Amino acid sequence: MPPPGKVPRKENLWLQCEWGSCSFVCSAMEKFFEHVTQHLQQHLHGSGEEEEDDEEDEPLEEEFSCLWQECGFCSLDSSADLIRHVYFHCYHTKLKQWGLQALQSQADLGPCILDFQSRNVIPDIPDHFLCLWEHCEVSRQCQ
Repeated sequence: MPPPGKVPRKENLWLQCEWGSCSFVCSAMEKFFEHVTQHLQQHLHGSGEEEEDDEEDEPLEEEFSCLWQECGFCSLDSSADLIRHVYFHCYHTKLKQWGLQALQSQADLGPCILDFQSRNVIPDIPDHFLCLWEHCEVSRQCQ
C-alpha cells in the first residue's frame, strides 16, 4: 500500500465482466474490452434472429437491451446506442477499480457508502464520442 497522499498504482486492475452471469476476470483493459466485444457481437447477432412479422406494413420495433448486471439500459433507436453504452461500462469498470484502490490506500477514508445495486448505473450518453485531441488524424466518430 502506498504512503498517504501517494496515488496508487493503476497497473494491478481486477476487471470483472458483469455481463449476465459471466465470471471472466482479467487485469488488462485491452483483453477486457475484447472479451466484452464478444458478448456484444453474440447479443446483437442473436437479436437479429427474431421471428419475422407477417404484416409487411409495420416492421417490428427492435429493442437493444444491456445485459450488464444491475443496469437496465434499453434503446429503441439503434444498436450503436447499446454498443456505446456497453463500452462505457468497460471504462466505468476500470474507474471503479481505480476508486477502490484509492480508498484502500487511504487509511483515513471510510468505505464506500453507495448502494451495491446502483454500482453499474451510468449516465445517458446521447451522442457519439468524437476525438478532440489536437491534430488527430482520426475523423470518424467512435460509436
